[in-house]
Amino acid sequence: MKRKKLLFFIGIMMLIGMAMPCIAAVLQKTNPNPDARFQFGIATYSFCQRSLDELLQTAQKLDLKVLSVKSCHLSFDCDDAKLNSIKQKINKAGIAIGSVGVVYMNTENEVNNAFEYARKVGTKMIIGVPKEEMIDLVEKKIKEYDIKVAIHNHGVWTMLYPSPESIYKLLEGRDKRLGLCIDVGHTVRLNHDPAEAIRKYADRVLDIHVWDSTSASADGKATLAGYGIIDFHEILQALIDIGYSGNVNTELWYDMKEPEISTAQTIGYLNGILNSLNYNKNDDVKMNTLSDKEIIEGWELLFDGKTTKGWRGINQNTFPKSGWKITNGQLAIDAVDGGESTNGGDIITVKKYSDFELKFEWKMLTRGGNSGVKYFVLEGLSDNNKHGIGPEFQILDDANHPWMVQGQMKPGDYYTVGSLYNLYKPVNKKLKPLGEYNHCKIISKGKHVEHWLNGVKVVEYERGSHDFKKRVSQCKLNIYEDFGLATEGHILLQDHGSKIHFRNIKIKEL
Repeated sequence: MKRKKLLFFIGIMMLIGMAMPCIAAVLQKTNPNPDARFQFGIATYSFCQRSLDELLQTAQKLDLKVLSVKSCHLSFDCDDAKLNSIKQKINKAGIAIGSVGVVYMNTENEVNNAFEYARKVGTKMIIGVPKEEMIDLVEKKIKEYDIKVAIHNHGVWTMLYPSPESIYKLLEGRDKRLGLCIDVGHTVRLNHDPAEAIRKYADRVLDIHVWDSTSASADGKATLAGYGIIDFHEILQALIDIGYSGNVNTELWYDMKEPEISTAQTIGYLNGILNSLNYNKNDDVKMNTLSDKEIIEGWELLFDGKTTKGWRGINQNTFPKSGWKITNGQLAIDAVDGGESTNGGDIITVKKYSDFELKFEWKMLTRGGNSGVKYFVLEGLSDNNKHGIGPEFQILDDANHPWMVQGQMKPGDYYTVGSLYNLYKPVNKKLKPLGEYNHCKIISKGKHVEHWLNGVKVVEYERGSHDFKKRVSQCKLNIYEDFGLATEGHILLQDHGSKIHFRNIKIKEL
């Protein structure tokens, strides 16, 4: 992605992020970066001037599932009843306490209290600053409680642990549950590269705190992400590269009077960058190939981008001689009049499948166009010899389809894109604009089936359930005996008279 386009994209994400506190709906990412194993959260120090309820409301609106809790929200000296009440409130909000801190441990008593506090809270990590002479005791407590301690750096040479390096050199030979909480902003204030530190000390990185700084010097101040000098692209890429699976917590003391705005903006900004890394990566990946990881996991290509091997026309022994073609690594069907199976006809896999995960990408090039991907397809069921019958992942340009224009179809009904055609409506779908590729998957395990569109699960149902059979009995599919109940069947790409391209069609048998 070109830099100008990337900056525009991130700018949009920033504006979305700034508006997030007003959004009540639960957020769902479009095509989340599959290589990012970490999750974003909030270090609640930023919200010390906000109530716990306000903090939780912000986290929910931003789809954040984890907090690093400061004592301003969960006091060290609160009694068990109050502590349990607070824990229940956080848990009810669907949020986990990933860690507590920052906790200072200057004495033996403070070390003991810190671990006992973490145990009562129910977390497995303390973000701490223990004095050097307390490290041995901290390590002993780590083994006793099985609670990790991530030592936090503070970016001032006169303070204890100014840099990640100053912590790392103390940890050689010690328990691996004793590690680093790399504070990105404080690291930059020493004019050190946080991405380099993440890579260099990867074996000890347990937690990350993020905020932007106005300067790579001691007088650097916290500011909104993207308005400082920190390269978050490199930081997030470093976390991906080392396989980091912990939490990345915002700690925005930029404006503690209105932390909701700065937190939303930062989360939007970071998610924008994370998505851009995914898109850039996808731009570089060759079409119709399997990665080393996919090969190990048992994936197979259903389309190699060059031949029609593994496919044939339905009710035929060979691939259709017209209609379908391969163009620039894409399996394409030409548009005709929008008729069902009137061009080359539907095509099916030579092989039949039962339990599987199917991934495919498609883009519609006909305004108002129609197509679909069917599964558990059996031959010989239709009067039209070129038409196949089976459960269908509907592909449609909803907005411009004649039925929508004429009011015969409603937005989001069971004829629209992503639906189980004629049976189950899609929910929370995210359809790309006409002419752009959509990333989809179908998962079938036993009787359970899921449809996914651009990273979001849009349909979930049980084949053969009472509900499924009732829906079939009430629609036009009821003319087919035991519709959708086959134990195995072909995968089908539909010819519906619209110009559509498919690529990266892959399957893994489960």
